[in-house]
Amino acid sequence: MLDSELPLLWQRRARELMSLEDLQQRLDALARRAPALVRNVVPRPLTLTQLSEVMRRLLDENISVRAFERILESLAETPADELRSDRSAASTGIDRALQRARRALRDELLQRHLRDGVLNVHRIDPLIEDAVRDSVHNVAGERVVGLAPELARDVIAAVRRARAKYAETPVLLTQPDIRRSLRDVIAEELPDISVLSYAELPPGANIEQRDPITV
Repeated sequence: MLDSELPLLWQRRARELMSLEDLQQRLDALARRAPALVRNVVPRPLTLTQLSEVMRRLLDENISVRAFERILESLAETPADELRSDRSAASTGIDRALQRARRALRDELLQRHLRDGVLNVHRIDPLIEDAVRDSVHNVAGERVVGLAPELARDVIAAVRRARAKYAETPVLLTQPDIRRSLRDVIAEELPDISVLSYAELPPGANIEQRDPITV
C-alpha cells in the first residue's frame, strides 16, 4: 500500500473507531470536571447515538475531535429547537449539530489548508448550489441527496480539472445549507477533497480565489 493511501484508509475507518462506549467514556471523563456541560448536551438536545453520529461525521472528513469540550460547548449553546429533527425538513437535527460543531472548530479547519498563510479556495457556481439544494429530500427523517448522475459526474470532473491545473488538492467553498450535501456528492470518488462553508471562515481569513467550480 502506498503511503499516500494511508490517510484515506484511516479516514474511511474513522467512524468505526468512535464507538458508543468510547464516546461514553469521554463524556464520563468530562463530566467529572464539567458536569453541567455534559448534562446540557446528552441526553437532550442530543442522544448519545446522535452525538456519536456528529463525531463520526467529523472524523469522516478527517477532522480531529480532540477539542471535545469545545464541540460540546457549541452544542450546549444551541437552542434545543434547532437540533430537533423535522421529518418535513431537508436538514436534520444531526446536520445542524454538525454545522455548529464545525463552526466551533473553524480555526482548525482553516489551519489545515493554509499555504503560506493563504487559504486557496474554489467557489461553487450558484447554479450547482441550486441544483444540489433542490435535490435534497428528507426520507423518513434522513437527508437524501438525489442529484442527477450526469450532473454529479460533471461536478466531479470539474473538481478533478481544478486539481490538475493547480497541482494541489482543491478546497471547495459553498453555502452552509448544502455543504454536507455537496460533500456527499463527491466523497465516494474524491474522499480527500475538503468542502468548507462561508460560515466556517474565521473573520480576517486571508483568502485567494482560484477558478470557480462550474459545469
